[in-house]
Amino acid sequence: MSYDLKRLLETAIKAVPEAQWVGLRKRTKEETAYVVRDGHIDHADTDFDAGCMIEVLYKGQFGYAATSDMSPESISIASEKALLAAQSASPWAIYAFDASVRPGTKARYESPRKIKALMPGSTIVSLLTDACNTMKVNDKIVQAIAAHQTGKLVYEIVTSNGADIEQTI
Repeated sequence: MSYDLKRLLETAIKAVPEAQWVGLRKRTKEETAYVVRDGHIDHADTDFDAGCMIEVLYKGQFGYAATSDMSPESISIASEKALLAAQSASPWAIYAFDASVRPGTKARYESPRKIKALMPGSTIVSLLTDACNTMKVNDKIVQAIAAHQTGKLVYEIVTSNGADIEQTI
């Protein structure tokens, strides 16, 4: 884990001591895209985002909050907001949950890939340029566009009852 999510979990637990259960779910996404239009590169960009959802159980009700700031201070504030949401819901509870609905699962999963390393950008642009040029078989074709996008999603979950899950897609 790039962040010490377990240490952030301790911060969240300290921020909401009256909670029966606390969970953090971190999500990171990386995407790279290339677009070639009429044989010329149109754009190439990389996007990265990350955030954390805090889930709190209080008197049988779950409350949720999220933040894109992974600092301990921001995790504490989001934990307090999640607790407030759970506290606000508890007077109107239809069902009282307990921590057993969020078992302390430990698991790792990574989607299988034939090739782990990404192709260099120059190779991708070259292939897309060739594809555009191949599409222009006659003058009736007004525009040829070829695009390539790759992405990676990583989910990490840690909870106060010992869950430790990581999934890479």
